Amino acid sequence: MKNNVKEQYIPSPIWFIKLTSDKKSPLYLTPFQQLLYSLIKGLSSKKSCYAKDEYFEKIFKKTKKHVNDSIHVLEGLRLLKITNENNKRLISCTNGIQKDSKYYLYDKDQGIHIIATPENVYKFSRSEWNQLNNEKIEKYNGNLFLDLK
Repeated sequence: MKNNVKEQYIPSPIWFIKLTSDKKSPLYLTPFQQLLYSLIKGLSSKKSCYAKDEYFEKIFKKTKKHVNDSIHVLEGLRLLKITNENNKRLISCTNGIQKDSKYYLYDKDQGIHIIATPENVYKFSRSEWNQLNNEKIEKYNGNLFLDLK
């Protein structure tokens, strides 16, 4: 008897998986945060999802606080976007991470700009960032999956 259930695959580029798995990376995610991100990416592939913390708590067998803290880490890294609609939390992934995309993040705590590419992670102090000419910034901006702000 054939199983008619389709397998769902949530693609992520290997460079992004490596980057988020490296403890020295500014974008390090715990294994749980990686799983949570992948599940949310799958749930919100077509549109934002309304999944509650209790749903993730049940699936992963983690506490509600742990789930909520992890969601906030992902939001802080700008991997997730959280909005409210009719007193319900809407979660979505911010744009798609593609094979050749680049990731931009401003780390407020350290005061640095970070650009991660498949080849390397580049860190710029505020003064170094300001010294970049507009041409370079436009080049980065055209290829980032997150916008420069």
